[in-house]
Amino acid sequence: MDSVYTFDTQNNIWNNPKVAGISPTGKVSMTPIIDYNGLIYLFGGYSPELNIYTNEMFVLDTINLSWKNVSSINAPSPRNEYGAVFLPNKNIIYIGGYNKDVGAFTLNEIYLYDTINNTWITKTTYGSIPSARYSISSILGLDGQRIIIYGGLEQNGQFINPENSVYVLNINNFNWYIPKVSGVMPSTRAFHKSVLIGNYMVMTFGLGYNSDILLLDISNNDEYIWTTSFEPSVSEQSDSNPSPSIIISICISTVFVWFIPVSIFLFLKKRRAKREGINNAATFFVDNDESVPQDVIPNSLQYSAIREEVRQNNLRQSSQYNNDQVNNFNVDNNI
Repeated sequence: MDSVYTFDTQNNIWNNPKVAGISPTGKVSMTPIIDYNGLIYLFGGYSPELNIYTNEMFVLDTINLSWKNVSSINAPSPRNEYGAVFLPNKNIIYIGGYNKDVGAFTLNEIYLYDTINNTWITKTTYGSIPSARYSISSILGLDGQRIIIYGGLEQNGQFINPENSVYVLNINNFNWYIPKVSGVMPSTRAFHKSVLIGNYMVMTFGLGYNSDILLLDISNNDEYIWTTSFEPSVSEQSDSNPSPSIIISICISTVFVWFIPVSIFLFLKKRRAKREGINNAATFFVDNDESVPQDVIPNSLQYSAIREEVRQNNLRQSSQYNNDQVNNFNVDNNI
């Protein structure tokens, strides 16, 4: 069964390209991550046909249209419904998740996949470590030095308490803390998605969705604000001629049709000069030992170029869960 479709947003045309290589078996509840070069990373997931959780990493090259199964050595244990974010240093960070045999995974460890060297690293976290949780959403903060997670479900399958729904991980020292948050606190969500748009962490759909979009203003690291007002930045207001784009829709199937709920926006206009500038500004890597690297984050001047690229990357990750699929998944897995 065909597994990859493209939608040309300029001409409103669906295509079904041939993709080389061996595609993954049918899976659900993965979080797709795209890098600066059109590579989509798909980790783990649950296979309804095989009734197993996996920790495989598959990469879809959207430029050359090919699949590749990369290293799982030192990878996290099999899981789905984790949080994942692409970092400026070209690592992908994986947080939390769920496995039927374990339940919700703790957040006292996080996992880094180095997309350059194809290696996995485990890091111990410190500080006010969040309780075990899954079905969270996560984004990279505006300064590129912290991961913000929101919502999810606890070990018992209940919603996270709203007061404990927002946590921040400083990726300089892997320290967790609860940020100061003001405004009217919404009820928590799970199986939702978050993207970074301007100064806002925008949360959409999922369990707990009530025809509303949640907005968390994260422009001030000393105090985040829940708000219902969206004020676009100058760059967003002036972007009247967006680059041509293609939506890549991945439906990995076996005997039955199982859909990965993902639509990833791939901006195909050449941005070689911009990417080279980003790459030059982000030539740091996480060491393989247990010590915290001193240069894990670029300085503020370097990050001015990286921030826009990261914002576009987060926008590409926006996807909508079908509530019926979510409910069926919970029933099938006794969640």
